[in-house]
Amino acid sequence: MADQYIGEIRYFTYLRGAPSGWLLCDGSTPSVQDYQELFALLGTTYGGDGQNTFGLPDLRGRVAIGAGGSYPLGNVTGSETVQLNSNQIPAHQHAIVASLGPAESPGTAPNGEFFANNVPIYTLSTTATAMSDQMIGSTGQGLPHENCAPTQALQVCICAEGVWPANPN
Repeated sequence: MADQYIGEIRYFTYLRGAPSGWLLCDGSTPSVQDYQELFALLGTTYGGDGQNTFGLPDLRGRVAIGAGGSYPLGNVTGSETVQLNSNQIPAHQHAIVASLGPAESPGTAPNGEFFANNVPIYTLSTTATAMSDQMIGSTGQGLPHENCAPTQALQVCICAEGVWPANPN
């Protein structure tokens, strides 16, 4: 490839490693001495100590986004999985479905909701009567779920040997 610019990123469909003159965008920290031109463009934007090493972008499991606004160059954000909490789910209600049967006899309501055996749900008594803990209850296990658009993995590499960009900032 004679037309690649140093610092250019390309996707490859056929490689398990980087082609000659390219490095994997895997967050590694190559030697400044070995890749002086690439270091001159990237600096420590993606890591490294700036003396001996510099960082490469890490695009493993990530999608690139244009820099600017809320996304400064080199910023990493997002997560492959998330665990929702009660502040992130819409407000909603759980209706109680009850049987019209007499309060003296336990029964089953439509859709499988039920009352505890021998516990009337209605009484004229002023004392509190407990309902089955399965009438209204929490559900779920709090496990994280995948937070990713449909994707296909490709090998992502950055050019380390090529043409110096005409107008690098």
